[in-house]
Amino acid sequence: MKTHTKGSVQVILSSALYGFTPILVKLSYSGGSNGITASFLRGLFSALFLLPLILVRKQEKRIPLRIVVKALAAGFLGNGATTILLYMSYSYIPVGMTTTIHFIYPAATAVMSMVLFQSRLSRKALLALFLNLAGVGLMSSSDFSFHLQGIILALLSGFTYSFYILYISKSEVRTMPDLHLAFFVNISLVTEALVYGMVTRQLSLRLTPDAWMLSAMVALLASVFAQILFQSGNRIIGAPNAAIISVLEPAASVLLGSVFLSEVMTGKALIGCACVLIGVVLASLPAKSTT
Repeated sequence: MKTHTKGSVQVILSSALYGFTPILVKLSYSGGSNGITASFLRGLFSALFLLPLILVRKQEKRIPLRIVVKALAAGFLGNGATTILLYMSYSYIPVGMTTTIHFIYPAATAVMSMVLFQSRLSRKALLALFLNLAGVGLMSSSDFSFHLQGIILALLSGFTYSFYILYISKSEVRTMPDLHLAFFVNISLVTEALVYGMVTRQLSLRLTPDAWMLSAMVALLASVFAQILFQSGNRIIGAPNAAIISVLEPAASVLLGSVFLSEVMTGKALIGCACVLIGVVLASLPAKSTT
C-alpha cells in the first residue's frame, strides 16, 4: 500500500469511529451520563487503557520533557478546549447549527497552513474542501436560531481543533510515539473536564452499569483507536488533507444514526453525505507524480 493511501485509510477509519461513538454517548445519557461526564470518563478510561501498553512497550529513546509539555499543551488547547467549547455552544444554538459552524475547521486548517507554513492546496484538494463544506451544510439541521455567543463558541471550537491538527503535524510533538501522544492528550482532557465539571457542577458519576460500559467503549474506540489512527494518518498526508478527509465523521454519524437510533434521514442529508464521500475520495487520491 502506497504511503499516501495508507495515511488516507487511517484517517478514514478514524473518522468512521469518531462518527460512530456519538451514538454510544447518546445511549449512555439514558443511564445518567451527560456531556461533561462523558468527556471526563472518555479521558479517564483512555488513559487507563493506554498506560499498561506504554509500560510494557520498550522505549529505547527517552522522550524529552519539553515534548511532553507540548503534548499536554496540545491536549489542553486543542482536544480538551474543543470539547468544552462545543458543549457550551449547545446551550445557545441548535446542535445542527453548531456542527455546521464547527466543521469550518477543514477550511481553517487549510488557510492557517497556507499562511503559517506556505503550504499549497491543489485544485483537487480545493474541490474536495468545497464539496465537504457543502455536504456538512446539507446534513445540518434546517432550524436556525441566532445567538451571537453560541456562534462565537462554535467558531472557536473549529479554530481550536485546527490548531490541534496543525500542532501535532508541524511541532516536535509529531516525533512522539502515537501511544504516548494519545496518553498525554487524554490526561489533558480528563483534567480539563474534571475542573470544568466541578466548577459548573455538571460532573456526575451516578451511572447505570450500561452507561459505564458504554463510556468505556467510547474511550476505547474514540480516544485510543480513532485518535491513534488520526495521529498516524495526519503525519503521513499532512494536516490540510487530514482535515478534509475527517469531514467523513458527520456523514458517518448521520448514516449510522439512521441505522442504530432510527433517526430520520432526509433527502438533503443523503445528498450531503454523497458530497462528503466524493470529497473524501478526492482528498484520498495521491497526487500525480511529475517527471
